[in-house]
Amino acid sequence: VTAISTDTLTITRAQEGTSARTVVVGDQIAATITAKTLTDAENSVLIYDSVLGADAANFDVSSISATYKHLQLMLSCRSSRAANNNDSLTMRFNNDSGANYDIQYHQALGATNAQGEAFAQTSFSNAGGAPAVGAMPAATSPTNSRAQVAIDILNYAETTFRKNFTSRCTAKYTEAAQGLRIWSAAGEWRSTAAVDRITLFPVFGNFLTGSRLTIYGMN
Repeated sequence: VTAISTDTLTITRAQEGTSARTVVVGDQIAATITAKTLTDAENSVLIYDSVLGADAANFDVSSISATYKHLQLMLSCRSSRAANNNDSLTMRFNNDSGANYDIQYHQALGATNAQGEAFAQTSFSNAGGAPAVGAMPAATSPTNSRAQVAIDILNYAETTFRKNFTSRCTAKYTEAAQGLRIWSAAGEWRSTAAVDRITLFPVFGNFLTGSRLTIYGMN
């Protein structure tokens, strides 16, 4: 700690294993800070955040740094798909449109459960466009309803193993029985390459204005 004001401590980072001096404020606060504790505190780092100002076909995030251990994606979205109350969410890694994606999903709607799997797809989507990574409300769903999706990609930058994801999603299609739905999904990309680009897109429509994607790097 190199300076102290009424409400602020100015911290100059030291070398690993080197302690800063102890700080005492009114005999209530004391802290020893090292370079390592500063690094460890950065467990979640915002690396991307975008709110659409106009309808868009996708969120396409490239040049993702390999600095972090894991990635967490948080998406809130709605689709422009006409004459329907839903659209499916899919995802690609590294702009790969080959038949290299396998997926398993589970859906809960009311007291009913539905599940499915698909192999050798061109994105993380089920054959025929059925919801896989998740889904979202569309044109005839309740006004201003949106989907909420969380996606985890662990060890995205290493090159030993194939890459996987898990996702959780909720979306409301209608305000009647079985209209509010929950998904969980998992998938594997048949590649050991580091993931440096992620593309999320609706299968049938566009993301509506106001849809938002946030990505965190996890240490």
